[in-house]
Amino acid sequence: MKQLCSKLWPVLMALALLMSFGTSVRADGDSVSYSIDVEVNGETIISITPGSGSPAYPNPTMTVVDSAALVFSFNAPGDYSYTVKQAGTDPSIIYDDTEYLIQFHIELNAGGTLEGTVSLSKTGSSFKEVKIQFGNSKVEEETTTIIRTIIYKEFDENGKEIFIRVEQPVVIKRTKTTDPDGNVSFGPWEMVGGGAPAVDSPPYPGWTPDKDQVPTWDVDLNDPKDETVYVFYKPDPTTETKTITRTITYTEYTPDGKEVSVTVVQTVTLTRTVIQNPDGSYTYGEWEISGGDTAAISSPPYEGWTPNLSQVGRWEIDLKDPKSVVIHVVYHPTGSRPDTGDDFWTGWFVIFGIAAAGLAGLLVFAGKKNSKDSREDQ
Repeated sequence: MKQLCSKLWPVLMALALLMSFGTSVRADGDSVSYSIDVEVNGETIISITPGSGSPAYPNPTMTVVDSAALVFSFNAPGDYSYTVKQAGTDPSIIYDDTEYLIQFHIELNAGGTLEGTVSLSKTGSSFKEVKIQFGNSKVEEETTTIIRTIIYKEFDENGKEIFIRVEQPVVIKRTKTTDPDGNVSFGPWEMVGGGAPAVDSPPYPGWTPDKDQVPTWDVDLNDPKDETVYVFYKPDPTTETKTITRTITYTEYTPDGKEVSVTVVQTVTLTRTVIQNPDGSYTYGEWEISGGDTAAISSPPYEGWTPNLSQVGRWEIDLKDPKSVVIHVVYHPTGSRPDTGDDFWTGWFVIFGIAAAGLAGLLVFAGKKNSKDSREDQ
């Protein structure tokens, strides 16, 4: 019985270690082996570095995908140790930099068989672990393209589109990090290459844009999104021109209205702006005098005659309704008429009226005289 117990003892110790530290143990008379589990999310490379006096691990660096087992075998009593850590170089992975220390104590039992104990802990910690576990974070680069569209139209957004749209794509990027628990976080957006340059508004004959240039696109990296910019063209104001005249005539105060002096014609040029509206109608500006003669004109002398207007005053044009005008300056014999009415025919009508009345009186008188002479003859 004693001999049987001595043979079972190493096996029972190995099972105890397996239950306590997550390792598997195999022992025989010549050596003892320990298996330690390794887990990682994804793929990594680990290194197994022996401590002082410990034999090298058969595969000092190894690739692990999700999980693996490290098997350590010893054929002589002693204290052995190994450091296990990650040695991956993938730039898309943030490696868990935890280091694990594995310590073995191997000795001969009373039956002359090797047996031992194993201790697994994180470097610098006294807490005992049951397995090696690395939690890595996956880092990816996320890119997207946003577009600035420039639209050129007449008048407003409802107007006619007059040029091909300009589309300016901009590429931006950010990091996407997935931690060992599957949680995702994002870094700030960054520009990839340059942004969208400034764009000059193309010429459109007879029209003026409200923006001579659409400036460089400063993308809001806190909230990047597509953008639309409108450039509205307004029709250039046109100029309407109008010419009006003031005509001054000089005539005698006689029925035939003999011309006393050369007629004076003053010409004035007026302008105003005209603007086309979106509905096709037009808006007109105020008339303005752009040139011409509006000066006062003195009536020329005419010997023995006096004008009804010694001077035609400065031409005060009604700019709300500018139109041509005619002014008559009438000359009458000096001293023959105190007033200076404009209508010389009025005087002649008076003269004709007096003459007609006198003639009628003579006819009546002649008629009465003839009647009296006839009665006397009888």
